[in-house]
Amino acid sequence: MINFIKIGIVTATLFLLFGITTDLSAATSQTTNIELNTSSIDSYSAVINPDTSYSPAAGDKIVDQGALGQYTPNNYLHFDAFDFHGDYQGNNAQEFTPIPDPTDTVSLPSNFPVLGNVFTLEVQVYSAAHENMAHRTIIGNDANPSGREKDRPPTITFNKINGVNQIRYGFGVGPDQKGKRRIIESVVTDNQWYHIAFTFDGTTTKLYVDGIEVDSSDFASGLTPHPVPISIIGRKFLGKIDEVRIWNIARTQGDIQSTLSTTLLGNEPGLVAYYPMNVNQDWELIDEGPNNYNGTISNVEILQRYSSINCPNPNGTLACPYLTINGALDNSQGGDTIFIKDGRYSEVLFRELLNQSYETEGPKLTLKGESQNVILDGTVPLTASWHLVDGVYEATVDMTQLSNYVGVKVENIYGLWIDDRYMIPAMPVNFTNPTDITTGTQNNPETGTVFEQNLTAPYQYVHMVQDSYIVADIDNMDASEEWSFDNVQNKLSLIAGDKIPNSSNVRVRVRTKIVNIEFSDNLEFRNIHFFAGTFKFFQASYILLEDSIFSHSWEAGMSYLQPGIEAGWERGNFIKGGTNNTIRNAIFQYINDASSLNFGASMNPLAENVLFQYNDWFKNTVWAPGANDNFTDGNKWYDNTSVIKGSTFRYITMDQNHTGGLQPGLGSLVEYARIQNQYINID
Repeated sequence: MINFIKIGIVTATLFLLFGITTDLSAATSQTTNIELNTSSIDSYSAVINPDTSYSPAAGDKIVDQGALGQYTPNNYLHFDAFDFHGDYQGNNAQEFTPIPDPTDTVSLPSNFPVLGNVFTLEVQVYSAAHENMAHRTIIGNDANPSGREKDRPPTITFNKINGVNQIRYGFGVGPDQKGKRRIIESVVTDNQWYHIAFTFDGTTTKLYVDGIEVDSSDFASGLTPHPVPISIIGRKFLGKIDEVRIWNIARTQGDIQSTLSTTLLGNEPGLVAYYPMNVNQDWELIDEGPNNYNGTISNVEILQRYSSINCPNPNGTLACPYLTINGALDNSQGGDTIFIKDGRYSEVLFRELLNQSYETEGPKLTLKGESQNVILDGTVPLTASWHLVDGVYEATVDMTQLSNYVGVKVENIYGLWIDDRYMIPAMPVNFTNPTDITTGTQNNPETGTVFEQNLTAPYQYVHMVQDSYIVADIDNMDASEEWSFDNVQNKLSLIAGDKIPNSSNVRVRVRTKIVNIEFSDNLEFRNIHFFAGTFKFFQASYILLEDSIFSHSWEAGMSYLQPGIEAGWERGNFIKGGTNNTIRNAIFQYINDASSLNFGASMNPLAENVLFQYNDWFKNTVWAPGANDNFTDGNKWYDNTSVIKGSTFRYITMDQNHTGGLQPGLGSLVEYARIQNQYINID
């Protein structure tokens, strides 16, 4: 199949209907309109118009982090099928629905006591719907949540059989018989908070839902649970857990109801352990009871729900806005618009089965920014004391402070900004700040810029010039605006330029992805700045990213895998699978050693009115944006059974990039594309 390329005549004008100011090192860069004129191959003109700002329409669900002061936060555990960096945990090589295999859990210490034949378990729980995860442990051990093992401790599981929700509760009684359990149906539903309590007084087991007794039985009368301790909070679980309380007494219904919606003091008689979901400096889940049985957190996030006297729960109105984008997504469906007020939202959108309709166009779920000052931000503020030592600013980083901000344990730093100016990781070759404007050309690069330096990738690869090296190695830190981080000593070092670090003007990048949305459809993202993090849409259709900016999606040194050679090398912004996905009116910039945009096995993709600028540092790698494998019904594109679903790239401008050109895929149409100031030493 031939790729047809349609080039406009030299007097044609390419219109980028929106853009940004020339210097975009800051996440708060302003929105402009840019008109690119191709009448001269050596220059372009920029027309800057005032920012566009929107107001919410009637019925929009409003997100406003500026309203935080009106709410009281309450921590909870958030369990999903994504790891820290947003990679899916499970089998997503499915056509319709992935099979999650989450690793999120909280492990209680090995010295946790064995409960006898009198006890109470309490928990607040929200079980997220997923058709391929029918059995989930809320409290218990690592036994299969669908079974009735004879050696399990007192346990609560949520299960679903033939579409019917169940609570199963009970315990093992030793080697001579199967575990004892009760199965209670249709007392809970998905996607809703409940308070669950399981009591046993040596004779009668009782189950309470929101303080109401829903089951009572003498089926375990006279038995004692097998002498193994409770060891797990949340296993093979998707959803949210809060207020875990474990007692060595059988609480009455009145006792349970009296503390149903309040916190405990921690010294109540009979209390063994109490977890209101706070963490300590070692990122352990604190037991606020009398015994300090702190839990070990694995992958689970500590997030917040919010309430106030006037707003028991945020509802997206002006009076009671959501504080987070995720909070709004939890309560939205196709046809809804989420209106995001200006601000930096340092949260990640890791989702599956969001508005799913499998390759079928349907009602849109729209996320719309108030202006380009809405930033989905992969950086977080760093509060630290800086000291000037022999010309180098040094700070000891409190990793717990960073972890508390993002709600999950942070172990490394991947990028640094001072007063919103990008700092350069220490490199073996020095160059000026790559976010500064350059007017050089391939044959006449501006002196001192990264495009003028003979810089190669940090890993062994073809056409190497330097030896392989470590990005941000302190031994290479010898120039203005270079930084290094020692993640063993947690020491951050910087040779400052004009921007001097202090306790309030530093932001650091702590993740790779900020968006991974899988098996989801009919989603629209408008007027949002995606900053310091990549996006991935997998098996998603009718996705629209419009009027948006994508800055610093990837940094050198976040992966040392050789592109095209080593397994797992793919990195950058991807739309993989699905059909009819669109990028329109967008800017991709400052993206290094990764794909700025790739449609992989995505049918009928469209990129329209897109600018790629200041991408790539290295002379020996090629990360050209484009599409690949956009065919179906065959193993190879040239098979007789294969059907090619062509791509369209229209009004594409590429300027001041090391890697230039497009790889537009099969059956493609490239219409009105301009590529200039491409520094890669080919063509």
